[in-house]
Amino acid sequence: ADEMLATPMVSSYTGLQLQPTLVDANADCMNAEVPFLQRLASVKMFCAGELVVDAVPENLCAVPLIWSSVRAQMINGYEAQRTAADIMSEFKPDGNRHLLSIMLTGQFEPQSQKEGKLVLFADADMLHNSLCAQNQEENEEEILLSDNIALLMNMMEYVSDSENLSGIRAKASLQR
Repeated sequence: ADEMLATPMVSSYTGLQLQPTLVDANADCMNAEVPFLQRLASVKMFCAGELVVDAVPENLCAVPLIWSSVRAQMINGYEAQRTAADIMSEFKPDGNRHLLSIMLTGQFEPQSQKEGKLVLFADADMLHNSLCAQNQEENEEEILLSDNIALLMNMMEYVSDSENLSGIRAKASLQR
């Protein structure tokens, strides 16, 4: 959960409130040196965990991609199901940035001369429709809620060494 990156949500019971378990990572929480992240404005993750890297083999390089703000706290699955107000009433940020995504590059097989790339995310459902787009019933248009889809497409091109289109996606997201 993240107090600074909490997403505003409307509930029929409580009205508008910030949902700290729906993290909206902005450009300040993304590695600007990684090409497939450079033009993204918002990546949403719901109930994301934390990736902990204790040691990286010398044939690999670990590149942090997305992290929380320093106003974050790790909470368990039971606590994450509580209301936003209940979570925030007991919220105690630990002052650390928690790693939400990482890329490993290098030789994954010691005998191989071939380099590889592996991207890991601490959220299994970040491509769920409710985090990516919302349908407008009047005209059946979809409004993008985040850059999650652009992130996936850019990342796939990058890890496959085909960066032709990643620079034109997600020029800027509109806040609505």
